[in-house]
Amino acid sequence: MSVAFISYGGVQVLLETLQELCNKGVHGQILTTSYQNFTQPKVLEKLSSFKNIELKIFVPPTDEDGFHAKGYLFRQRTENKKEKWTVIIGSLKLND
Repeated sequence: MSVAFISYGGVQVLLETLQELCNKGVHGQILTTSYQNFTQPKVLEKLSSFKNIELKIFVPPTDEDGFHAKGYLFRQRTENKKEKWTVIIGSLKLND
């Protein structure tokens, strides 16, 4: 998942699901940013506590550079061991 900002309220509704995924050994990756200093440090600390989540933080080189992507990629193995992929894409803003 790639999201520009993460708030505690946004993560709070996912905590139970994230714990279930951790218990099942399902791994995931989250990419977020320090852009506009919106992502809260306590959220990053909480997400870092999950052993199954790889957390990456993009730090824009300047204040004018942004990162406002919203993207979600899910892989699921079906009963016959085939893979099913689901992609959800939100907005993407690139500065000139």
